[in-house]
Amino acid sequence: MYTVKKVFNNNIALVEDDFHDEFILLGNGLAFQKKGGDVIDASKIDKKFSLDAEAFTQKFSQLFSEIPIVYIELAMHVIENAEKALNVEFNEMIYIGLSDHLRYAIERAKERLDMPNVMLWEIRRFYPKEYAAALKAIEQIYYYENVWLSDNEAGYIALHFVNAQIDSPKMSLTIELTTIIMDIMKIVQLQFKIEIDQSSLSYTRFATHISYFVRRLMQGELSESDDSFIFEQMVQKYPDTFRCALQIETYLNVKAGVRLTKEEIVYFMIHINRVVEQSIEKKEKIYEL
Repeated sequence: MYTVKKVFNNNIALVEDDFHDEFILLGNGLAFQKKGGDVIDASKIDKKFSLDAEAFTQKFSQLFSEIPIVYIELAMHVIENAEKALNVEFNEMIYIGLSDHLRYAIERAKERLDMPNVMLWEIRRFYPKEYAAALKAIEQIYYYENVWLSDNEAGYIALHFVNAQIDSPKMSLTIELTTIIMDIMKIVQLQFKIEIDQSSLSYTRFATHISYFVRRLMQGELSESDDSFIFEQMVQKYPDTFRCALQIETYLNVKAGVRLTKEEIVYFMIHINRVVEQSIEKKEKIYEL
């Protein structure tokens, strides 16, 4: 049995159970005309969030105090539809992240401001299902708010869907991912005898690509395509980059037992070229000074 401690709106309430453990409950009309001490109809509960973790409790409290309830409800609609479309159950932290994101995205759209998404092409390529769900979310947002968000925003929403399908990040995973990114960057630096500018856009893109690659690896969703035509062209045109990509493949094989497809090698080569070219250009400008 869940007893109401605080009603946020008709669909969201803070409750406690018979053991005095606190929860946030979400559900259509579950808190309608409820007040402190009333009992919640369990059949109306769609989501239940435990507040036993202090950090999570603080974030939820901050969410309700800082973000207008309309954006939280909008996020609830978007998340519910996306979970059905993708046949998944998202990590509960998406309610915090997506509510906050939608608030600012809608405010920017009303001011005719569009935030560029440098990863949009890769999001479409590697996460087509999540991106399709995000495009449906854009339609939902227009229905409720009469504001049309851009494809760039659809990309950002898709990333929320992607991240929410992975268990809450543990420190060991974070350290492992950081180590892989740093090790791959070191391979590139040693191969080309350069110092990579970690503040550059090309570095951010490369690091993000590695991060998504590792996540796809964890989920068993690595690309299976082996397009030989583009691969052969890249190998002939950039032999040094190809050798560097093979060193990265050797590292990943030792680290995780992974063999890259030709398509994955091409993507790594593209990013290696970008980060190397930008680093060389920066070095040349410094010498000119």
